[in-house]
Amino acid sequence: MIEPELKTQLEKIDNHLVGIFHKTESLWRAFVRGMLQGIGSIIGIALAILVIGWILNVLGIIPGIREQAQEWQSLWKQTLEQVQKVR
Repeated sequence: MIEPELKTQLEKIDNHLVGIFHKTESLWRAFVRGMLQGIGSIIGIALAILVIGWILNVLGIIPGIREQAQEWQSLWKQTLEQVQKVR
């Protein structure tokens, strides 16, 4: 038989080990949740900026965006044409 004092100490050690396991598991979950929340925040901010920019462009408040987009489109077309000529 195990002495009562030794049994009490073993139970305390077991409880501490269980607590450490739960803390480690919850830290991992907190890390993963934090990463997903950060990624979601970045995607949400990017979408909000795109929608606000589009609305301001449609309303004509920021006409420079339209001009810049047209320049990028023409550069993209030129690049595609050059690539097709090389092939």
